[in-house]
Amino acid sequence: MIINEYISKLESKSIVPGGGTAAALLGALGVSLVQKSIEDTSELNEIKKSLIYFLEKDIEIYNREKTEDTLKEATQIPLSIMIACFLALKVAKQNKVSPLLQQGVTYLETAIKCANVYVDINLKRIADENFVRKIKKTRTILIQKEGVI
Repeated sequence: MIINEYISKLESKSIVPGGGTAAALLGALGVSLVQKSIEDTSELNEIKKSLIYFLEKDIEIYNREKTEDTLKEATQIPLSIMIACFLALKVAKQNKVSPLLQQGVTYLETAIKCANVYVDINLKRIADENFVRKIKKTRTILIQKEGVI
């Protein structure tokens, strides 16, 4: 999907694409800006591929029937986006600060915050209390460790 088409669909009343895809795209854009400002980008290439995969997976999941398993999978996507962005931030922060790197870091931090919103939205619709507890614990550990949000 080209960017104009994606933006048009995002602004429409259609449920897909939604905020989860926007968080993944923002993360991928952040990674790209960081890549532009550092030398070794091999690890970031894999992270960016993951974020693009999560964008596509988020769309695919929302086109499925809404079962408990689908909601669980839908919750894991924004959590995975958060993890990928945290990994990219770790790489970014090991490099010399530049305007592009700082802009990439800002995009990554914002993508984490946006993805976190969708973790919460999805958790509210899941009945499995053990799953909800596990996701919340994982997210709390990530946030405390990385200091974003």
